[in-house]
Amino acid sequence: MILPHTAEVVIIGGGVMGCSIAYHLAARGCHDVVLLEKQEFLAAGATGRCSGGVRHQFSHPTNVQLSIASIRSVQCFAEEIGAVIDFHQDGYLFLLSNQTDRATFEKNAAMQKSLGVSVDFLSPSDIRQLIPNLFLEDIVAATFCARDGIADPNGITLGYANAAKRLGVQIFTEVEVTGFTMSRSAGVQRASRQSAKAVAGVKAAPAQLSPLQLPEMQITINKVRTTTGDIAAKTVVNAAGPFARRIGEFAGVDLPVLPYRRHVFTTHPLTGIPQVWTMVIDFSSSFYFHREGDGLLFGMSDPKEPSSWRESVDWDFLDRVIEVGVKRYPILENAGIRHAWTGLYEVTPDANPILGPASDVSNLILANGFSGHGFMHGPAVGKIIAEIILDGKASTVDVSEFSLDRFRGKILAPERNVI
Repeated sequence: MILPHTAEVVIIGGGVMGCSIAYHLAARGCHDVVLLEKQEFLAAGATGRCSGGVRHQFSHPTNVQLSIASIRSVQCFAEEIGAVIDFHQDGYLFLLSNQTDRATFEKNAAMQKSLGVSVDFLSPSDIRQLIPNLFLEDIVAATFCARDGIADPNGITLGYANAAKRLGVQIFTEVEVTGFTMSRSAGVQRASRQSAKAVAGVKAAPAQLSPLQLPEMQITINKVRTTTGDIAAKTVVNAAGPFARRIGEFAGVDLPVLPYRRHVFTTHPLTGIPQVWTMVIDFSSSFYFHREGDGLLFGMSDPKEPSSWRESVDWDFLDRVIEVGVKRYPILENAGIRHAWTGLYEVTPDANPILGPASDVSNLILANGFSGHGFMHGPAVGKIIAEIILDGKASTVDVSEFSLDRFRGKILAPERNVI
C-alpha cells in the first residue's frame, strides 16, 4: 500500500458519511480525492452497527430537509449509483403515551407537512390495524409517515465507495490519521466599517490594506500524518464519526462531540410479527423494534449511560430492555436472542450535526456529531459537503444553522426526536 504524496481533498473516515462525500466530490469532477479509514473494512464503525432507519419525523426543520434529500437519493440509489440495495418504505410509527408529547408531535407534524412531508395521526384502533399485538392501553395517539423506512447501511456505504473508486477516488483502509502538519500565515479578512473605525491608528496594520480590511493569522493544515505516511492536502474533511473530536484536537479545534454506547439486539424466528418492516418507537421509553428477516431487531437508549468508548455488550441492560419491550410488545416474551452488538453515537449538546468549515482552520471541513442520524442523512450531507468545498456554499439544503460557531454563546435549537 503506497499513499499518494498529495491530494486535492483528504477525507478522514470510511463510514457512510466519508464515502458519500467522496462520491459526490468525484461526481462533480473532483477526482483527486483520498479517503482514509483506520479499520480493516469500510462501514465497520458506527455506520455498520446502526439499525438502518431513515425517517422524516424530526423536530428541527433542517433535519427534515436533510431527510427529504437523503431519502430521495436512497429511492434513486440503483439508478444513480448502480448498486441494488435493500430499502423498505413501510414507515415509522411513534407511539405517544401522554398529551404533552401529543401536542409536541402535532406541532412537529404541522412543520413537516409545510415542508411537503405527509404525517398522519393515528388512534389506538388505527394502530392495531397497522401493527397487531401491541399493548396500547396507555397510548393516546401515534404519528405515522409512510415514506420513512429501513435501508441497508453496508449496501449504501459500499455503493458510494465503489462508485467513487470508479471515478478515480483512492480509498485506503487500515490507515490511521495520527496528526496534522500545520502552519500559520498572515491573511486578510474583511471587516465592517464600525470595526475598522474602532482599530483606526493601530500601527501593526499594514499600510497597504484598505480601511475595510484587517490582518489576521490564518491556520492551515499542510499535511495529514498517518501510520503509513504523510499526504499534503488542499482540503481536509473530518468525517470520523465518534472519533471526530480526536481529529479536531489534531488541528486545535474543540469539537463538542462525545461518544455514547447504544445496544442493538436481534431475535431468533418469531411467529406473529408484522409482515411489514415498520419501525415502531415507544417515544416515552425510547424502546424500538422492526422486523429483521424472520425475527425482530430491537433496542433502547439508556439515559444513565455515560460517555465512553466502550463497545462491549452489557447483558444486564438486556434485562431492562426486555422488561420494557415485553410490556409494549408481548410477543417478545417468547423471543430468543440471536445476536447483540453495540455502536457509538456521536452526540453534540443540541443533538444536531456540525457541518461546514472550521472557522479557525482555513481548509478543514466538518461533517460530525449526527447524534444517531448519520446514516439516514449521509446521502444528502455528502452532496452538501461537496458543494461547500467546490462552490463555497451549500445549495441542496441550507445548513448554516449547523455551523460550529453556533456553540459560541448562541441560543441552541436542539433536535428533540432523538432515540
